Amino acid sequence: MDRMELDPIVETALYKPLEQNQIRLLAIEPGPQHAPVATRLHLVYVNSLPQYDGVCYVWGDSSDTVSIFCDGMSVNITRSLCWALARLRLSDRIRLVWADALCINQNDKEERSRQVAVMSHIYRGTRCVMACMGDSLYGDEANVASLLEDYGPMISDPSKATQLSLYLQSNLFSLDKDPRWKSLGLLLSRPWFERAWVLQEVGLARNPIIVYGSVEFGYRRLMEVSTWISRNARGLAARAGIAALLIHMNWTDWSPSLKGQLAAQQIKFVDILDHASLQTCSDPRDHIYAFLGHPLAEDCGIVPDYTKDKLQVYHDASIKILKDAGIRALSMVEHDKDTISENFPSWVIRWDIGYVINNIYSHPDRLYQASANLSTNMRINGNTLQLSGICVDTIQSVYSIHLYPDSTRLYFTDRHRNGQATLFDLISYLENPELKYAYSCEKWQALIETLWAGTFRMKHSQGSQSVWSEYQTWLHAAGHNLRIRKAAPITDGALKFSIDMVSHSEGRAFFLTTHGFYGIGSRVIEQGDVCCVLYGSRVPFIVRPRPIESLGQYRFLGESYVHGIMQGEAVEMCQRGILKEEVLSIY
Repeated sequence: MDRMELDPIVETALYKPLEQNQIRLLAIEPGPQHAPVATRLHLVYVNSLPQYDGVCYVWGDSSDTVSIFCDGMSVNITRSLCWALARLRLSDRIRLVWADALCINQNDKEERSRQVAVMSHIYRGTRCVMACMGDSLYGDEANVASLLEDYGPMISDPSKATQLSLYLQSNLFSLDKDPRWKSLGLLLSRPWFERAWVLQEVGLARNPIIVYGSVEFGYRRLMEVSTWISRNARGLAARAGIAALLIHMNWTDWSPSLKGQLAAQQIKFVDILDHASLQTCSDPRDHIYAFLGHPLAEDCGIVPDYTKDKLQVYHDASIKILKDAGIRALSMVEHDKDTISENFPSWVIRWDIGYVINNIYSHPDRLYQASANLSTNMRINGNTLQLSGICVDTIQSVYSIHLYPDSTRLYFTDRHRNGQATLFDLISYLENPELKYAYSCEKWQALIETLWAGTFRMKHSQGSQSVWSEYQTWLHAAGHNLRIRKAAPITDGALKFSIDMVSHSEGRAFFLTTHGFYGIGSRVIEQGDVCCVLYGSRVPFIVRPRPIESLGQYRFLGESYVHGIMQGEAVEMCQRGILKEEVLSIY
């Protein structure tokens, strides 16, 4: 929940204590477009609400404020909220709205907690929610509105949608013919789409509306067109800068009626928290609290409490989520070099850390089955998580994975030599005959399959060699040397190859194990860390043995993809006596 600092005298005068089941609504006084904004606060009961609209906006720079009048007093609010109130103001009558920064006393932690707990009721009760984007920099709002009006009906018609997909991906179409797609890309790159709270605010609304400059259009139509173009014309989407906003695309509607449908797919509250992990919020506790309005959160047992510190909130929530979703929730755990060294349970999900674009295991995907059909016996004893599993191999070499500025190429940093390496450099290094190698395929194939988290051959079963060759050809032309930056045009095939590889590898590290396995995992992994398969999990994890006096105890680093042990091979080796089962105590 965003916070607004008020003068203590103004705060006392402005905020009378709320009774139970009471909220505040903000009345925007009528006035001309450029007149100062004047407002009044009204106390209302949630069981007898008048007609009102929700205001959904980006907080912006808290130091960039402007003054408005509220109950006759001068109050400083952020410039983005002032723009929203002025834009939504009517010329001839009062407009009732709910805006978090003014309708909640942000400095009263107990009130914030109570109000966040009824947020779903507040947004479901709105006539509409106005998602305020601000003014466009280049007058693009009319382009986006007309694009949605033209393409929306075609996308809704299956026969027309198929023809449209073929046309947009053919040589007959170019962005020069319809630059409105670039305008759409500029809109979707706005900070509003990165904010955590907006997902609940528009998701719960009966009628969410985008307010962009001087125009208004439906949020759900915007998501329909954006989703379609991202899935059916990926080359166009990449060239136009249309971001694949999966959290918005997959979680557009928060209707209570969806709960049964999601439950049938075994989708749980942890899944929306997972998908939204890269969204931003000024208070790190809101990585959880901002999603408590979703129907899947009704039974999670998490209650907003701003009197608790961040780590206590994360600890308590992790326990509830592990009990609800099971071991798969551990795929959300990420660390940086500081948190992995803290004296705090390493299995607790740190929602304020997010480096990877996608988890390796994404529920309900059944691509992997690392622990075969064995079930977990996970137990939480105080701050220790105990699980049975198999330690497979020890990490020998680690290469940090980085994204080149053009966002289409990866390069690698050798942790031991402190040198940079291109993809070709890494392939050449892996050809060293002195390195152990656990596979029968060519080494480039094992490497690419690892960087793709096991999906390369699945997606290109008939032409993996040609796809790789096309990417190689473009990479040579673009300048695979890190010091060369040629502006070589990228082909559609090379672009798709790059997008898929980056989506799995960015934010992670590539590693080799003692016995020649290739893998990708947490960016904090080091030589000596251990790859393990925990019973009940579809993917392996990386753990770090604690000092010798803590034998059998580990720190938990996160999930991994280890080529060659994703389909129960470790369990089979254990049954044959090659590996052995053990109980891991994770702190």
